[in-house]
Amino acid sequence: MCVSICVSERKSTYIFLQPNSVRPLPSLGRTPVRYMTHTMLIAGSRVTIPGTDFRQQSGYQVLRLATELVPSTLALLGADAVSPFWAILFYFVLILFGIAQQVCSAVTCTSCIGK
Repeated sequence: MCVSICVSERKSTYIFLQPNSVRPLPSLGRTPVRYMTHTMLIAGSRVTIPGTDFRQQSGYQVLRLATELVPSTLALLGADAVSPFWAILFYFVLILFGIAQQVCSAVTCTSCIGK
């Protein structure tokens, strides 16, 4: 449910969706990574450029869950506390989610082409 202050995400806020002929905004293209704000969250991290409107651009990076949190948690707990089966199952589920995303994209594209 969207509140009245919620601003929808737009094509103009995503640099990678812009054609090559359109120059990126100066604030987005010239800010070095060391000057960006890094916030560590439970299941990811947020990297934002100073002055960014958080209602349009979240900066959330979800890769931290699969690349840092799960492996370090499983390593700290050890094989005695957590069966390796759960680690295999976690990454297998992520692979299945990725395949499901590809199937959804393929079905959308083929239904558009078929009509």
